[in-house]
Amino acid sequence: MSYIIDYIEKLDVSDIEICKLLTQVYVDAGYVKPNVAQSIFSASSVKKRGKIIGARDVNTHDYSGMLIVVYPDSTECRFLAEKEVEFHLLAVKAKHRGKGLGKNIVSRAINEVRQEGYSRVLLATQKRMFAAHKLYESLAFVRKENLDFTRSKIDFLAYEKIL
Repeated sequence: MSYIIDYIEKLDVSDIEICKLLTQVYVDAGYVKPNVAQSIFSASSVKKRGKIIGARDVNTHDYSGMLIVVYPDSTECRFLAEKEVEFHLLAVKAKHRGKGLGKNIVSRAINEVRQEGYSRVLLATQKRMFAAHKLYESLAFVRKENLDFTRSKIDFLAYEKIL
């Protein structure tokens, strides 16, 4: 499969597509409860976090994956200082996994923020998201145990990448 990876405005991504993708990836897999998802996955909530990099399947036009780049001026930051960004909500539809799409989306985001002059990327992922851990580590993210946290009885592991 071939994908176009770009900012969602250039991909003409609808609010419904954003909500559907996040629900399929996080709610259907049991990572987020449906009642919580209604508020955190609304398109307006997701878009206000930062810039969204998305992916469309070239052949089917399916909205296949996304990642939010959260900048230091966002109210949704958890860790940030000046010259740092966070990555939130990496999501790839199940039928598009195992093809390198998640890695390509994250790599695109890394390249974008590096060109913008940022020096560090931070992110948090649920402790039981083993495939995500493997993906981030393959891209030279390292664990930052001192930044781990628990929210709503869910354990999160923190990672960083120095750019």
